Amino acid sequence: MLNLEISESVQQLGATGKGAEGFTQLVMHEIKSDYENYLGTLLLPKDAQRAAFALRAFNVELAQVQDMVSDKRIGLMRMQFWKDAVAKIVQGSPPEAPVATELAGACSYYKLSRRWLERIVAARAAQLDNDYFKSMAVMEEYAEHVNSSLYYLLLECLGIKNVQADHAASHLGKAQGIVTTIRATPFHAAKRRVYLPMDILANHRVSHEDIIRGSTNQRVKDAVFDVASVAHQHLEKARSLKGSLPPKSNLVFLNATFCLVFDIAGDLNEKKYWSLCACMCDVKTSSKFCCVTSYVSM
Repeated sequence: MLNLEISESVQQLGATGKGAEGFTQLVMHEIKSDYENYLGTLLLPKDAQRAAFALRAFNVELAQVQDMVSDKRIGLMRMQFWKDAVAKIVQGSPPEAPVATELAGACSYYKLSRRWLERIVAARAAQLDNDYFKSMAVMEEYAEHVNSSLYYLLLECLGIKNVQADHAASHLGKAQGIVTTIRATPFHAAKRRVYLPMDILANHRVSHEDIIRGSTNQRVKDAVFDVASVAHQHLEKARSLKGSLPPKSNLVFLNATFCLVFDIAGDLNEKKYWSLCACMCDVKTSSKFCCVTSYVSM
């Protein structure tokens, strides 16, 4: 039933023949690997959805390299492939792969900025070579280069060129990147990788082994709280810009809703263990939780 619905959607988005088959594979992979952003993409205008799916699939392709290879050198070779592919994609001669083909179409139609694509690849490649974030500032920079760059490209798909929208995209991208890292902590810990910033862990005397073992002592909670606080600051800055955003730009930011489950019932100064920390589990929202929907529903 799902395959039939996807096929009908693909036809509605203008994909036919061999292109439809490749695009269907791309969308199915997006559903399996990045379901929340898949749902957010469905809320975009129809004429921008196909390009948005291509951008999301491109990001997923890069994100999964680390877990698909056992040798880091092979992973870096894969990243080099995508660095070279971006140059060919923007020239209209992509490698024969569904993601590259769809991305080339999006770049051609919407005149997407090459620098944002290259920045995503460069950031992913650099992180592949480092199994940690040295500081909170480095983590924010990575989120800017990956998540915010995606937002800039999605805004271009909607024809939005606006400084305030870019400013909001920058902050929301950082917030989403930080929250994604927190949520993925158990997954990475199972592979003996820790991406919570080293400076914050050191400030709270939390070791990598504490995270890998899944410790939930107060020191770990305080460290996660500090990381989540930075995401909250970026969210608040983005929210402060909503009155100056152009029409339809809010649609680009809808997929950020998943990352904002903040406990507003507690006093943040008491360093209460935010419900955001519990995003590692299945948290049900209630009246005491605040969601970014209040930001995007204008």
